Amino acid sequence: LFDGAEIIDYAGPWEAFGEAGFQTFTVAEKNTPIHAVFGQKITADYTFANSPAADVLLVPGGAVEKSMGNAALLKWVQKNAQTSKHVMSVCTGAFILARAGLLDGLTATTISHSIDELVKISPKTKVVRDQRYVDNGKIITTAGLSSGIDGAFHVIEKIKGRGEAQATALGMEYRWDPDSKFARAALADTYFPHFDGIDAQ
Repeated sequence: LFDGAEIIDYAGPWEAFGEAGFQTFTVAEKNTPIHAVFGQKITADYTFANSPAADVLLVPGGAVEKSMGNAALLKWVQKNAQTSKHVMSVCTGAFILARAGLLDGLTATTISHSIDELVKISPKTKVVRDQRYVDNGKIITTAGLSSGIDGAFHVIEKIKGRGEAQATALGMEYRWDPDSKFARAALADTYFPHFDGIDAQ
């Protein structure tokens, strides 16, 4: 977690992983509350100094500009990515993975309005618009916001099988469709010019 983290990016997958029986915990640089979006304050369970190893490392998005330049955060992500079995970003969390050098040579996605920027900052990555999540084997990136829930169910499927993932989704009353082709960035309006002010009426 970090200041400016998007709540659904970590809360959605947290719910899915927890419902699937995973032991979940949060990590931040310090043990003081972080300020997530919309005023939510949350104190992480561990700091970079004492966090345990995790089978699944999830990096949320949100306001990631400062985090992308935080050497301690990038070093922690790099170190823990080496020992985790699965590494997943949600939304602009892909920018943190990119800055940590984890997306070089891979295919990735992010929230629709940030795809062009990810192309710029990670030229060694093939950035796609037509996938809700992208699975490179160990490294998984998801599109924006609620896409992280679908990514979490995908990880659950990889670890515990499709039946367990489907049962977990049903228990959450979530319509998970692992074969869905929906991707927000592939919709036609994302190619429209952006208008501000009176031209937007």
